[in-house]
Amino acid sequence: MATRTEARAMRERRDAPRPFAARRSRMARAEVRLLLTSTRFVASLFWLTIVVATMLFVLPYSERNTSPVFPWFVAVSVAVYLGHRFFPYEGYHPWAFSLLLLATDALVAMMVYLTGGSRSALSLLFITVIIFSSAYFDLLETMLFTAVTCAIYFAPYLYEQMDFGTLKEMAMSVPVYFLIALSGFFVISKAREQEREKKELSDIIARADRKNRELSALYAASIRFATTLDTEEIVAVLEEKAGELVPADAMLVCLDEGGGVLKPRSPQNLDDAEALLLPPPESNPLYVAASAVLPVTISRTDEDPRFHAYMRAAGYASMICVPLFASSSVIGVLACLSRMEEAYDDDDARVLLTLASEAALALEKAGLYRTTLEDKNKIETIINSLADALLVLDGEGRVVLANPSASRLFGMRTAFPGETIEEALKRADGEVVFRDPGMEEALRLVLHRGQAVKNDMALQAENTIYFQVMWLPLRDSTGAVVGAVVILHDVTDFVELDRMKSNFISMVSHELKTPLTSIKGFVRLLDAGRVGPVNEKQRRYLEIVLQQTESLTKIIEDLLDLSRIEAGIIEVRREKVDLRSLAEGVLAGLENMSREKEVGMYLEIPEGLPPVAGDPERIRQVLTNLVHNALKFTPSGGEVRVRAREREGECLVEVADTGIGISPQDLPRVFDKFYQVDSSTTRQQSGTGLGLSISRELVAAQGGRMWVHSEKGVGSTFAFTLPLWASLEAREGVGERSGTPPSEWKSGVQGA
Repeated sequence: MATRTEARAMRERRDAPRPFAARRSRMARAEVRLLLTSTRFVASLFWLTIVVATMLFVLPYSERNTSPVFPWFVAVSVAVYLGHRFFPYEGYHPWAFSLLLLATDALVAMMVYLTGGSRSALSLLFITVIIFSSAYFDLLETMLFTAVTCAIYFAPYLYEQMDFGTLKEMAMSVPVYFLIALSGFFVISKAREQEREKKELSDIIARADRKNRELSALYAASIRFATTLDTEEIVAVLEEKAGELVPADAMLVCLDEGGGVLKPRSPQNLDDAEALLLPPPESNPLYVAASAVLPVTISRTDEDPRFHAYMRAAGYASMICVPLFASSSVIGVLACLSRMEEAYDDDDARVLLTLASEAALALEKAGLYRTTLEDKNKIETIINSLADALLVLDGEGRVVLANPSASRLFGMRTAFPGETIEEALKRADGEVVFRDPGMEEALRLVLHRGQAVKNDMALQAENTIYFQVMWLPLRDSTGAVVGAVVILHDVTDFVELDRMKSNFISMVSHELKTPLTSIKGFVRLLDAGRVGPVNEKQRRYLEIVLQQTESLTKIIEDLLDLSRIEAGIIEVRREKVDLRSLAEGVLAGLENMSREKEVGMYLEIPEGLPPVAGDPERIRQVLTNLVHNALKFTPSGGEVRVRAREREGECLVEVADTGIGISPQDLPRVFDKFYQVDSSTTRQQSGTGLGLSISRELVAAQGGRMWVHSEKGVGSTFAFTLPLWASLEAREGVGERSGTPPSEWKSGVQGA
């Protein structure tokens, strides 16, 4: 522990910012103190030997051994010996060392005096004092003390009569002493510099060696973290490498199990790891490190008042806690404990923090992998248990996944790599036919435009199976389409129900039409007075009966048209039609309704509009439905406009009104069979909800299409197209498309 403390102290002194000269001076003094400390015994023995030899072999023969200086000599000798033996060289005490050197100078002067004065050779011992001063002091202090020594050098000769030659020889010794002081200072300074550089080099090598061990341990840990996704193994590697990097008598890794609650994992040399987590978070270094996202270092038990009780209960002298910080949060804490004080410092915190960061990323990666694997298993379970067939396609339309339902449906054991959906469907037990849109168009829309598509499919075999197909785009993190999911929902039962319903409607309509025809005939006979006179009241009642009979007949005709459309047997003639005259007839037939509702009707069809190709009766039926609806839903004071114009080889017809409009949520369903907008206004109007559905199918049967634009409270515009007679003549000879669905198609898939 002492060695570690000294090393830390030296590191702090070395790294502390201070001026270069001051740092060099302090370092030199520290080195000299160590030098003098190591030679303490030699110096004290040297002076003891000189004094004893002088007393034994010189003083008995000296004429001055009875001088009163002798007792002082003995006392100063003892003081000098004790001073050199016990001087505190570990610190820097310039005044105390100056007194010691002055005492030594006095001792040498007494020895010179007692041993003959100018005839004594012991004056050379003054050189020893000068060398000691140059070793301890800086240059200026050394020169000053050399001057003091030279002054004391002349003290023993003050009681003698000396000639000029002797004085000159003594005076010449003074510059020699100064040269010796300078030489000693520079020699010792050079020795000090070499020693300092050697020590710095040794420290650098030691630090480099430590850094090398740290980097090797961190590199080995990162390699092992990168090759495993097991949490327990990651924790074991973390503890192993932490033990290599810092001294630890015990170790603990705690992971956040959710809600900020830490749970111990694989404790090392701890009998009760749970006990370390019991204290409240504010006095528990594990929780403090996790919440502050900073290392917590406890060097001594009494260092931090917050952790006094915790460290005493744990039974360890020092502790370091490092958070495991992943991408955005702390997922755990690493704790190392030691029974030795001052076991951990900032360097330990730094290297452990690096190791903990690597471990945290590995733990996060393992957690993500585990979550992904769980999600994958859930998704696979859901996909495999789906009753609907499901196919996953890549960006090129190749099948990459087919669930068991799809494999059973199409007789596929597996989807081969690189196999397109067309190739996969060819192995189905029957002919596969797509409708509205076709398979190629659906693939183009979903893969190239990223649109979700819904269409219908029939698997024509011994028993035809009908499907509603959903094509959904798959996107990556940037939003780019990388594939598609195809879901096939079996609607065969719905198709059969719809077919039965259509057959029932057709049968009932036919059965109702015959008695209604008879009723209409007899009512007209009564109204004509064929069976007797009819008064005005009776005539009014007969007119009401006739009107209601006509309404019922219209409903029956709509139902029959619907059944014919769904059966695919509706008759549509192809003739040259003057659309303007036809539209004039339609408006004339609805003139009474227009006057009753006080709604204006306007025809905006140019005189020279080219004739269209179609069935005039069916076109009249479509126009009548649209204008009738427009009048029905337009309040008094509004207007209805019928427009037509040529556009790109076809005729565009529009019926616009200023009525109540249609809300955005109802727009997609206005052409559905039996659908009526759910509002108080529409509920007040009569109707079956078949007119628009039949109109769209009649337009489609004549080679056109129908759509609507509407704004709630502003009005609606129903538009449809019809081929021009000239354009149709130019295209004559073009055959029908192959792969026409069976007759059951229309009666089934549409209804479903």
